[in-house]
Amino acid sequence: MLQPVVPYGFLSLPRELRDQIYEYVLSSNAEVMEPYDLEEGLVPAIIRTCKQVESEGCAVLYTKYTYLFNIPPWDLEWLTTIGKANVMRLKTIRIVVAPTYWKSLWYRLLHSLARDAKGLRHVYIFWDCDDFDGIGKDVRFVRELGAIQHPESTTVDGYYGLHWPGYLTDKMNARFEKKTASKSTGRV
Repeated sequence: MLQPVVPYGFLSLPRELRDQIYEYVLSSNAEVMEPYDLEEGLVPAIIRTCKQVESEGCAVLYTKYTYLFNIPPWDLEWLTTIGKANVMRLKTIRIVVAPTYWKSLWYRLLHSLARDAKGLRHVYIFWDCDDFDGIGKDVRFVRELGAIQHPESTTVDGYYGLHWPGYLTDKMNARFEKKTASKSTGRV
């Protein structure tokens, strides 16, 4: 009589144990990941072993970290590279906007995040300033940002127009936290 085949190997482990292994293998000392960090070696070969491991591992990888968006050309390329399924898994993002650089690419990046990153829960944005003439007063930029739906928390910091907190609170259905006030300009 034939003996029943007993599965063995990584996929025979319970899912909870595999998730712990993914957390260990995909760990990084960085609290905030820059997308190009992943291209420089964080994603180990385990993600490339089979479709099931890729799906399970990416679920851990893209939900665990805060991802920094600060260079729109690279960030847009990274979103395309990881695909819509993984963009939907992103939970926490940090957006740091340098003064007046790449305006049209920032619009595209925010539009892509609003369209595809449906799992976002935490959004932090910092508007840098250049003699109080940065992108923080750009109406289209704020409208694109406001299109990101239903994060649990939105933190805005830096230099931006005084009416943006109310607008972003209404549009994003999120708690708004004022973090930085400027000196005598009347801008927050």
